[in-house]
Amino acid sequence: MKFYYDGDSHSLAPIGQTQTTGHILANKLGYTLEHYGSSGKSPAQIIRSAIRYSFEDEPSFMAIGIGVVTRLEFFTDKVPLENKSKEYKRWLEEDSIVSFQIQDATKETQDLFQWQYMEVNLLFNLLQLHDYLLYNGKNFIIHNLGWNIRADKDFIFSNKIYNEINNRPRFVNIFSNSLHNLMKDKNLKPWDYDKYKDAGHPGGDSHAMYAGFLWEYIKKYVE
Repeated sequence: MKFYYDGDSHSLAPIGQTQTTGHILANKLGYTLEHYGSSGKSPAQIIRSAIRYSFEDEPSFMAIGIGVVTRLEFFTDKVPLENKSKEYKRWLEEDSIVSFQIQDATKETQDLFQWQYMEVNLLFNLLQLHDYLLYNGKNFIIHNLGWNIRADKDFIFSNKIYNEINNRPRFVNIFSNSLHNLMKDKNLKPWDYDKYKDAGHPGGDSHAMYAGFLWEYIKKYVE
């Protein structure tokens, strides 16, 4: 059996270390780890990656992690093959995709990153991913490597999407107990706190904590 684990840089090991949440969970399950995480990976890439993996029809459990929400993407003919980590897997089809992040926005493009719209739009896309995987008989959870998504029900675009997410137990920690909120609640500092403060990346202690947290959900579907 394979254990598919994915996400952005918050799914990766700290510099100089090798163990991630994915490694810990794969070892606990006795499955072979297929780690597709990569730095800067957008939510759209993570969703496509999960669907691509489902096409392979491998006997597996999938733990699909959504990281930083405020990322868009664009296609480029200049395929940046250099600096690709050999520690993690990737789809070659995604090498032409570049993340467009909020710090890259100009005055003219700031409106692309309206946070309420981006969060709610992501929820709609995750809802479709969830039901697609369930319809095709995949075993999975979808979890939140970033911060709690704010359930702003007064935002007109949201409609009843929050109820739909909450009614599906394979969504683990979308609105509460996200990785970063758990780290802050448990006083687990990111290993690169000096650079990114609380938005930094999980150290070994945080990966171990998060693996224990996710296991309580995963075991319902594998035992």
